[in-house]
Amino acid sequence: MKLAHAWAKSNLVKGFTLALQDTVAGAEVPADLKEELETMVEWGFRHAIYLDPLTELKWVAKQFKNPPWLFGY
Repeated sequence: MKLAHAWAKSNLVKGFTLALQDTVAGAEVPADLKEELETMVEWGFRHAIYLDPLTELKWVAKQFKNPPWLFGY
């Protein structure tokens, strides 16, 4: 269940970041603000990848071999 929640959170961040990217691309804002927002977009995509458990499949498989709930933590 934790893996599914982490994946959903990753997709939520990714979706928000895509919407922010589209909004920034069409916005009439000062160059310094646009640069700051583009930096946020870059960070958002990196963070979405970090949150996505499917980017590390060996780790995902290991969670099923030795699930933490089996040992009470």
